[in-house]
Amino acid sequence: MSVEKPTIQKSSESEGGLLPEVAELEEPIKKIIEKIKDRIEGGEYGLIIGDDAGGRIPTLILGGFIQKISENEARQKPSLIFIPGKQALKGGLEGRPLLKKIFERRGLLKLREVQERELNDHLIKYGATKDKKILIVTDTVKSGYSLKTLTTLLRSLGYNYEIATIGIEPSPINKNSFREALGGADIFSGAYYSKEKKEDRHTPRIYSQEGEKYTGVRKFEGDRSSIALKRLFSPDESPEEIQEAINQSRHDSSFVVDRLVEWYQGQKPKDDQ
Repeated sequence: MSVEKPTIQKSSESEGGLLPEVAELEEPIKKIIEKIKDRIEGGEYGLIIGDDAGGRIPTLILGGFIQKISENEARQKPSLIFIPGKQALKGGLEGRPLLKKIFERRGLLKLREVQERELNDHLIKYGATKDKKILIVTDTVKSGYSLKTLTTLLRSLGYNYEIATIGIEPSPINKNSFREALGGADIFSGAYYSKEKKEDRHTPRIYSQEGEKYTGVRKFEGDRSSIALKRLFSPDESPEEIQEAINQSRHDSSFVVDRLVEWYQGQKPKDDQ
């Protein structure tokens, strides 16, 4: 199980403006906040899980916003972690076929039980409880397949979860198929739409090949988990350049969080501030 606890750097405005891949997320995330503000103010979220690839920056922004609002309201802030959606059901035995066969043949432990126990231990470690919701944050939802394994296991473990996505790509086959794949969970979309792109207009640029250097990871379609870009050979960018891009995106994300908090506080009646 790969779980990473992210950090959010102290914010100050970037010289020359924000990265466009980060800046364009502000308006969609505002729309999401407006849809879930009652849940945020009610302290309903006990844990925020970010998708492993293009969902990293949206998670840092939306998750960072929820954490700051929780602090301002003197509530316990939810933890924020990253879990690859497709990896959640693979468990500690995946990649160890011999051990897996031994367990299965002897019937000592069912693989599904291993998977459930592994994920549940991680969730509890970061503060998840059955009486609070888990908010899953991703960049876009199309088929729902990349999150299906995670949501299936959360449902099996008895956790109540919701999904926040920057955009939803309409499926030409079945527009409601992703909702079925995700267990009928409430899905809150930022309704991202790009007039510039000809394809995948509801998918933000942070998920693109250009945007991946700001997330620091690469995940090909069908992969269970992402790969750190610094581990991959690149003739165009050194590990130091990649790290600089990551630092810049997290710096800009923190600035967007501060701006969203200022916007949000400005929406509230003075008596409530």
